[in-house]
Amino acid sequence: MREPREVHLSKWWSVAAIAVCMAAILLSPHPASATGRPGPSISARNHAGHQQPAASASDAVAGEELFLGRKPFQNGGPACSDCHGISNLAVSHGPTPGADLTHEYSKLGPEALISLLEQPPFPPMDELYKKSPLTAQERQQLIAFLEREDQAKRADAATVPAPPTPEAIAAGKALFTGRVRMQNGGPACATCHTAAGIPFPYGGTMGPDLTREYSKLGPQGLGVALKTLYFPAMTALFQNRPLTSTDQQQMAAFFQSIDQRKPPASPARALAMLSIVVLAGLFLWTWLAVGRHRVRSVRQKLLERAGMRKGNR
Repeated sequence: MREPREVHLSKWWSVAAIAVCMAAILLSPHPASATGRPGPSISARNHAGHQQPAASASDAVAGEELFLGRKPFQNGGPACSDCHGISNLAVSHGPTPGADLTHEYSKLGPEALISLLEQPPFPPMDELYKKSPLTAQERQQLIAFLEREDQAKRADAATVPAPPTPEAIAAGKALFTGRVRMQNGGPACATCHTAAGIPFPYGGTMGPDLTREYSKLGPQGLGVALKTLYFPAMTALFQNRPLTSTDQQQMAAFFQSIDQRKPPASPARALAMLSIVVLAGLFLWTWLAVGRHRVRSVRQKLLERAGMRKGNR
C-alpha cells in the first residue's frame, strides 16, 4: 500500500533537517571565537604547559648572575658568557664563539626561548645541557634577563645623550691616564689600555683600545661595564677597589668625548725608531769618547818619547 504523498515528503524534510544540524555542529567556530575572543594559536596551545609566572626585576638580576657565571647552575652547566655576549654588559670586546644574545628576546619570543633552553638544538649546547639541564626557575630567570637587556638596548638606541661638560671630560681623562688617582685606589686605565686623546705612548698594550667603547656598548652598557668591570683581569684588580659613581660618570664623559676620534696608531713602531736613535746615539758617544781617549794617550806617549830624547842629549 503506498504512503500518502504528505507523509513521504515529511520524511525527506526530517532527513534534510538532521543533515543541516550536523553540518552546523561540525562547522561551528571554536567556543572561544563565538564569544568574540580569538582562540589560542597553535604555538600557544603547543606551549600551554610552558606558561610561567610574570618575571620580576629580581629574576632579571638572578639571570644576569647565571649568564655571567657569578652564580653556578644547579646541575653544573657552563656559564652562558663562556660562548655568548650581551652588548650592554660588555662581556667581551671581541667576537665570541656563539651568537650575541642582546636582542634574542625580541627575535624569538619567550615561548621559543623556553623550548630552546629546555632542549637546545644547536651543538655543542645540546650535549652540554642534556647532561646538565636547566631548572624551570633558571630558565625563567635567564629569559627575564634577556628581556631586560633587549629593552635596555632598544631604549639606548632611542636616547640622545646630552654632551658631557668640559670639566667632566678633563676629570675622566685625568683618571684614565693616572694623573688623578681613582677614589678607591684602583689602577689607571692607561696601565693596560690605549685611547685617543692622551699623549704618547697612548697607554698600555695589554688590553684593547678603548677609543670606540662608547658607541660599541651604548650609554647604559658602558655604565654597566664601568660599574661591574666584569673582565677576568680586572675583576681581581677592582674587586675591593670599585669605581665610585663619580669616577664612573667622569670616565663615561671621557669615553663619549673621544668616541668619534681616530684610534691612535700602535706605539710599537715609534718606540722601535726611538730605540734605534738612542742606540745610535750611545754608539756615537762611545766611539767619540774612546777616540778622544786614544788621541790623548797617543799624544802623551809622543811627548814622553820626545822628553826622553832631549834628556839623552
